[in-house]
Amino acid sequence: MTDDQIRIAIAEWCGWRSYHDCLHILYWNESLGELIQDAYMSHALPDYPNDLNAVHEAEKKLDVNPWQQYINLLPDIIEDWRSPIHATARQRCEALLKTVGLWKE
Repeated sequence: MTDDQIRIAIAEWCGWRSYHDCLHILYWNESLGELIQDAYMSHALPDYPNDLNAVHEAEKKLDVNPWQQYINLLPDIIEDWRSPIHATARQRCEALLKTVGLWKE
């Protein structure tokens, strides 16, 4: 997956939604429970593949069972028994998307 595909897949999984205005400009809004922010207060999508802090926020959304699956995937992805300590943001994204069934080859 490209970085942009990863960003969109994780953002949508985390509750971000896209909207187009009358000029067909794409906006992304972070869902806050049932409340969605106004399009004029939209945010840029987090750079999950390149920002450990951003992917860490996404990791927090995993429940206990998916978390264990995620942790079990990391050693294979980074080819290092010390995972997840040395996993890059992109490697964590791959493991996260594989865990939730959204990774595309």
